[in-house]
Amino acid sequence: MDVYRDSTWILEDLVKQRNDNKLVSGSLKNIIISKHKQFKLNNKNLKNVFACTIETYKHLDVIDFLYDNLENIDELLAKLEKEKAKKPNKFTLYLMINDLLFSKNKRVQLPNNHYLKKFVNQLSKQLNKNWIKFQKINKIKTIDEYLLKQNGDSKPVDQPPVRWFRLNLVKLVTQDKIDYIKQEIINNFKHKVDSWQSVAQNLDCIYEDEHIPYLFAVSMDFKISKCKWYKLNQIIIQDRGSCFPLEILDINSDDYVMDCCAAPGNKTSLLGGYIYVKNRLETMEDDSEEIKPKENGNEEEEITRVIAFEKNDKRSDVLNNMMKNAGFETRKYNPDFTVAEQTEKFFDEDSMKIDIYHGDFSTLCNNDRNKEIYKSKFFKYNKAILDPSCSGSGIYGRASIDNLNKVDLEKYTAKEEERLAKLSSFQTSLVSHAMKLPNLTKLSYSTCSVNVIENEQVVIDLLLKHPDWEVIPKSESIPTWKRRGLDSAFKEYISEDGKESLLKGISLKEINNIKEACIRLNKEEDGGIGFFACGFQRKLKTNKK
Repeated sequence: MDVYRDSTWILEDLVKQRNDNKLVSGSLKNIIISKHKQFKLNNKNLKNVFACTIETYKHLDVIDFLYDNLENIDELLAKLEKEKAKKPNKFTLYLMINDLLFSKNKRVQLPNNHYLKKFVNQLSKQLNKNWIKFQKINKIKTIDEYLLKQNGDSKPVDQPPVRWFRLNLVKLVTQDKIDYIKQEIINNFKHKVDSWQSVAQNLDCIYEDEHIPYLFAVSMDFKISKCKWYKLNQIIIQDRGSCFPLEILDINSDDYVMDCCAAPGNKTSLLGGYIYVKNRLETMEDDSEEIKPKENGNEEEEITRVIAFEKNDKRSDVLNNMMKNAGFETRKYNPDFTVAEQTEKFFDEDSMKIDIYHGDFSTLCNNDRNKEIYKSKFFKYNKAILDPSCSGSGIYGRASIDNLNKVDLEKYTAKEEERLAKLSSFQTSLVSHAMKLPNLTKLSYSTCSVNVIENEQVVIDLLLKHPDWEVIPKSESIPTWKRRGLDSAFKEYISEDGKESLLKGISLKEINNIKEACIRLNKEEDGGIGFFACGFQRKLKTNKK
């Protein structure tokens, strides 16, 4: 009963937001998890609460119809209230109705003698009759067919076509071990195929990505979390798109890199793997030799090659734990203290180190007390990854939220436009802040959004604001990737005859180069989430690669 109770609170709150015309943003998964924390519910039920709530929420309009067309429901509820001295919450009944009609087992998850199970089972004949009526009205045979029809999509389920994972180089260290584990994983499948599409419906196939090293795709039915490599932290689940920013930056072992919006930490751990393992292995004569971090040459400040920023307390802890699990030694860096006052130190001199900066990147160097400390510490960093908060329009698990928001299309459109404008302004200001750091020579900007206002428009705004910066050209930004910036995103910057640029200081040729420098991954079409990335470099002849 605990699962139904907890799910009721979350479902009721979600519906209240919708009825109050509040825009519900984010994926269903993240919304439910955040509300689970908000209501301080028992974590041991989270998985079941999530499954129960998300399925009922997706089927909400169907269950509304089934419930509203029940005969004598008010009298039956009054009778139950008289017998038990309490009346069940409507949304608790919704959750049970969903389990009875649409779950895999088609039964209410309660003991047979529970009064609510008996009550809902008593309604089953009427509910099934109403479901048949609903099917005829909407000309559908299954609930998935109805969702497909509502979404206007070719797939009934809002999930990725394949699952991606990569080797965690930090746990493998030597080239011999990397090659051994890679081959061991491949040998676990009957076929190694040359396209991710081939693995989508085939558990026996694995695909090795041609653009990102040590990245693989397998069927969604393959249980990665149960395999030994995952349990040993030798592999990490990470979507294809989120690996692209690192490839654009061309990270090498002499770089100092900031991950400015780091939590939960997938890009950070990939970054650490590149700096501490991948790039050093490529320059070592003996592949079996174990990697050891280079000395920074300044023991007093102990400047690490990687620093990750996160201002939120809980997300900072998540980031810290993920880095430790991935094989790094971490140190929490408090922005209110000088280097000498920091309480946390690194204990293992041979470890692969990451500083976790528990603070807001956008305020970096604005602290008067530590201005000189910031200059000595942070101005040594020459590259940065920026993946700021975005609309998340490219991620999975949003279809039900978006459809419910669009019930009142006019209000949804107005609120969404306002929200996107604020996000775009924030994204531009954050990257702009990074571009002002004097030693920074390259940075990548990325989002899991498909919206032009958060992607190509931000790129143009930054270049106009910072004429001393330019995009990293296509020839250096994963040139084999074909899907680039949208033509439509740059149309407003070009004259009607297509012969002149309307942007001050940016030529027509440069506009085309900017478009080609932008990278897009389309949701589903490219095997994962919708993603955008673009690299920038300072206009200096001495640019580091």
